[in-house]
Amino acid sequence: SKNYFDACYLLAEALDKDRRYLKALEYYAIYYQHIRIFLHQRDFAQELKNKIVKTYKTKVCRLKNKSDCIQYYLRLLSQVSFTNKEKAKILKDMVKLYLENNEFDKAVATIEEALKLDPRLTGLKQIKTQLQTMEKS
Repeated sequence: SKNYFDACYLLAEALDKDRRYLKALEYYAIYYQHIRIFLHQRDFAQELKNKIVKTYKTKVCRLKNKSDCIQYYLRLLSQVSFTNKEKAKILKDMVKLYLENNEFDKAVATIEEALKLDPRLTGLKQIKTQLQTMEKS
């Protein structure tokens, strides 16, 4: 099984260089789920998780429309384990995408979910207040 996971990582690197980001991210996620449990690889696992999130934000979502990006973020949340703070930050990015798509109900629900995970997350309370005043008018 070790060879399988190492092959996943090598394949992900090759796909990333070939700009086939979605497929690369699948293999990165497989490798991440494998190495995150080993104490001696925790630092590398955190680096890999950061790389996965950065690739979603900077490469995948730049190329796709907002609806697709939301689906990719949902996939990211299901493929990779996050702390509550990290998950809340991703949900904050999703809120922005929902707002750009004029999906205000989903944006409000996502704001509430993010604030449950991290009540100190900045900016979301202001957005929620603005959405509530828009609904009233």
